[in-house]
Amino acid sequence: MKTMTLALMMLSACAPKSAELAEVVDFRATAPAPLERGEFRLPTAQEAQLSNGLRVVYVQDEAVPMSRVTLAFRLGSFMEDDSTIGLASATFDMLNEGIEGHDALGISAEMKRLGSSLSTSGGLDGGYVSLSGLTRNLDESLGFMKGALLSPTFQAAEWERLKKGYQQDLQKAQSTPGDIARRVFRKAYYGGTYAGRLSSESSIAALDVDAMPDWWETHAVVENAMVVATGDLSLEEMLPKLEAALGEMGGGEAVATPEPSFTELEQTEILFVHKAGAAQSVIRMGRDLGADYEEEAYWPARVGNGAFGGLFMARLNMNLREDKGYTYGARSWTYRNYGTDRWELGTSVRTDATAESLFEIFKELADVGGDAPARPPSEEEVRYAQGSSINGYPARFETPNTLLQQLSEIWRYGLPSNAVEAYIANIEAVEPAAAQSAFAEKIADKPMLVVVVGDWEAVGESVSALGYTVRQVDVDGNPLEAEAAEE
Repeated sequence: MKTMTLALMMLSACAPKSAELAEVVDFRATAPAPLERGEFRLPTAQEAQLSNGLRVVYVQDEAVPMSRVTLAFRLGSFMEDDSTIGLASATFDMLNEGIEGHDALGISAEMKRLGSSLSTSGGLDGGYVSLSGLTRNLDESLGFMKGALLSPTFQAAEWERLKKGYQQDLQKAQSTPGDIARRVFRKAYYGGTYAGRLSSESSIAALDVDAMPDWWETHAVVENAMVVATGDLSLEEMLPKLEAALGEMGGGEAVATPEPSFTELEQTEILFVHKAGAAQSVIRMGRDLGADYEEEAYWPARVGNGAFGGLFMARLNMNLREDKGYTYGARSWTYRNYGTDRWELGTSVRTDATAESLFEIFKELADVGGDAPARPPSEEEVRYAQGSSINGYPARFETPNTLLQQLSEIWRYGLPSNAVEAYIANIEAVEPAAAQSAFAEKIADKPMLVVVVGDWEAVGESVSALGYTVRQVDVDGNPLEAEAAEE
């Protein structure tokens, strides 16, 4: 009892007086003023050219004794047709599965010994061959990169192993709700163009390893590539190393820039994929952004998206997660590719809240749409979206890798050369009224393509009752047999 009394007396003596307490409370109730934004300085990029005409963009970074060399290609799935689906990405994947003098295991062992990593990848719009590792071993490591570029062996045994991995990936993609939603959306959005073609068991089986050497030799030429590199060496020290590894790459014909088409929506349509017993429904929704990079509405529409659904504190997430408790998170974003950017929205919601979530999403869009919106984004919302975009931007460039990736995309997509430097000014210049009108015109007032993956038996009736066209499709986006017969 005496101990407790003594403790209370000590607490009383240490407690702040009422005036002091009021001052503390008042201080905590007042948000601190924002710090003055520091000057944004990009790492310095230097340009050069190898003897064969190959363009080099280099950023010196003395922070660590490491180097990274990436050969970016304008080669991708856009070069395929219905009979060669997957050839481009498979060819890139095979480049480091065997080179002259080394099989896949041998390359892996040598890279481990050198403290380096050699990776290759191909996608819809482009491909990469990339090397990173200790600068002191750069010459020897670049020898393996040179082998992948100029003397890949395309061994049948390695292809059979890789093909099994593709088949397993396909099975996963056809059974995982998030992957199903992405694939079905892509197919419906892009239709028969290259970006809408999906891999299948038959397309994987049809890939011929014997076709890969000719494809690679024909297209992997100087006209379709550029080098982006960083390291602790000076450009003068790096260039001879790059020349030894990449200077023998030959020339050829540049591939044509693709012009992908997409589905022009006349009305909002919901494609539903049945997943029996699903505890959640995956919702994916989108359309084209409807504005090219240099159009007046481009940046206002992007800022408007930030206020609508691009951030945790944006309306979309605040409604579905914080207010309704339907989901752990909901976001909307834009994708860059050939053609106009694509706007998408994605979330996973409780099964019993599927129709309600769709209703709330469309309501939020309607509230910011039209010439006289019911609830236009406030100046505070727009400024918050701008601040979040701007304040987080410099952190992306703490290492040169992000800058090099951005520069390769500028090259690939033909963007203005100052696109990286101009980002902050472009975001900052958007006025709240412009953000609302652009987002309404380009997104909120337009028909949407919607994909839902969930339990049809549990929610199909309530989703159909929303009044939109609803079509059931399989995991590859094909109409179910009953619907196909009716058509």
